[in-house]
Amino acid sequence: MVGPRLAPTPVAAGTGGAAGPSQPRPTRHVPGAEAVLNWMAEWGEAWEEIDYTPEEIMGTGDTALVTLLYDGVGKGSGMRIEGRFW
Repeated sequence: MVGPRLAPTPVAAGTGGAAGPSQPRPTRHVPGAEAVLNWMAEWGEAWEEIDYTPEEIMGTGDTALVTLLYDGVGKGSGMRIEGRFW
């Protein structure tokens, strides 16, 4: 469940991509539950296939930080991309 005060900041730090393997990809702040769900739907449309694996979950009170690994194949490019979100 996504709460109304949720404001995660997805950070992609994978390999390859437009930024190159040694440069971090740009971050994007996504405020609010509805915006997060819209961003997730938009992100999902870019993949032919995508798998997510939670790596670590940390939390205190009503705050949580999840390290999430992803591995997928781009819909348009056919390239395999892997990375991590926090």
